[in-house]
Amino acid sequence: MNKRLILAMMAMAVLVSFSCKKDSQMTSKFDPALRHFLESSQIESSAEKSIPVIGTCSSEITDSLRAVLEKTGARVGAISGKFFTADIPKSKLKKIASLTEVRYLQLAPKAKPTK
Repeated sequence: MNKRLILAMMAMAVLVSFSCKKDSQMTSKFDPALRHFLESSQIESSAEKSIPVIGTCSSEITDSLRAVLEKTGARVGAISGKFFTADIPKSKLKKIASLTEVRYLQLAPKAKPTK
């Protein structure tokens, strides 16, 4: 085989392995229920379907961090210290998880009506 072809194939293999590792690091920030929800048929195929989440950050959420979350695609609701609630489009979940400030995202429980 041509040396250039072999080098190109090796470079491609390295890039694929790094991209897979980065993806698994981001999804490791998802709780099991959120991962299951995303993998199952419980969600519409639309990438813009918003998913309610509760998130944890590495430090207290300031106005500037809230702005970063919103710029990245989250519609932030309540904030309390390091915790926040948000509706995040399915297509933006990995981007939000890739933020260094975001430590964990979990599927928000559905509220039940009171009688």
